[in-house]
Amino acid sequence: MTIAAHIGPSPIQDILLVQRFEGGPTGRRYEARSLPGHLLHWVVSGEVEQECGGQHQKLAPGSVVWYYENELVRGLVRGGPWVFYTVNFYAPDLAPPPLDGRVQQQRDALGPRFARLHAHWQESAGAAQRTFLVHAALLEILAELGSWPASSKTSSSRRRLWWAVEAEYRRNPRHGVDLFALAQAHGVSVATLLRACHVAVGTSPKRRLTEICLKRGRGLLRHTHHSVTEVAELLGYGRIHEFSRDYHRWFGRTPTEERGG
Repeated sequence: MTIAAHIGPSPIQDILLVQRFEGGPTGRRYEARSLPGHLLHWVVSGEVEQECGGQHQKLAPGSVVWYYENELVRGLVRGGPWVFYTVNFYAPDLAPPPLDGRVQQQRDALGPRFARLHAHWQESAGAAQRTFLVHAALLEILAELGSWPASSKTSSSRRRLWWAVEAEYRRNPRHGVDLFALAQAHGVSVATLLRACHVAVGTSPKRRLTEICLKRGRGLLRHTHHSVTEVAELLGYGRIHEFSRDYHRWFGRTPTEERGG
């Protein structure tokens, strides 16, 4: 007789919003920040080009895009009308996909799942039944998008710690990571902070936060009129050559080359 492995708790703690939006007609430019927690969009119609986290993203019918914790998004509706489903949920133990893996194309099978989730969200059934149906529908979508490793109670607390650190940093990315100050601000040791980052994202705090900082810089270079010097200052670099050095190490080209296309 085979005994099934233990199944841990659901990663979803709360579902804050499920909505069907019309994002605007062709030619509309937009700038917004995603909501706190996790945010998923599934595109019903329209074509969009946008920048988020230093990544250039193209969205079309069937695309699904995943945002995390107040990320700045700038874009242009290339073909409309732009219509999409969106769901905002809180799951502190669930890591978002890597920055370069936030968009999946041609996920048409997800359309009926998002429509079902939206229908359950709008139902006037009893509170308990509605909660079960909405959570079940969202879990089906997450299962379709991919899996994540089960986590122990210890690793869960470490993930929560790191996502709190990262969420704060995403609101104000800056050059220079003082691990001691960062750990002190969150009431933990540097060793605990290091372990938390490795458990959550598999790398060191310095590398992870540098990635976020420089990818924000890439987005500013590509999609704003700020000079290279102004971008360096916005990211907290005191000297432009330090910004150019770090940028070249990360992307293999200088900020000036990036700006030139």
